[in-house]
Amino acid sequence: MDKEQKTITVQEIGEIIRRDFSRKYRRFASFPGSGKLWDSLMETAENGEMLSHYQFCNDVMGIPPARVHMRLWGEQLGQLSREEKQAMGAFWGFVFKEALGYTGQQSVSCVEGGLRTATRYTRLDRPPRIQWKEDKVWPSVPDKNSSCSI
Repeated sequence: MDKEQKTITVQEIGEIIRRDFSRKYRRFASFPGSGKLWDSLMETAENGEMLSHYQFCNDVMGIPPARVHMRLWGEQLGQLSREEKQAMGAFWGFVFKEALGYTGQQSVSCVEGGLRTATRYTRLDRPPRIQWKEDKVWPSVPDKNSSCSI
């Protein structure tokens, strides 16, 4: 029997990040609020439509969220330092593992915006749906009883 698919709101994701990120990743305790990179990450995490695209890239395409982020934001962010790249990795690890509940991870080769490797996240059960408006929910994994034709 399938477990019921969890739904999480972008407001809840933002609250979890603000409340727990610095406590969980003490090495990056000064990262929250530190500038353009942090702002771009929070803007993405609190935008359900964008975050659902990151989740789709991770789950379906096997593209790590850090790579997606650099593809979308890299021009605005410029060259990141080693510390910034690691902080971004910690951020996405936190979002996918702590907020969204992914249980596994896999390091993959990644040549994007100065990244050489990045992590994609995996899980055994169903990923949560991300709700960003009262009537907008991203079903990250289609219901097996639904059909789709192109």
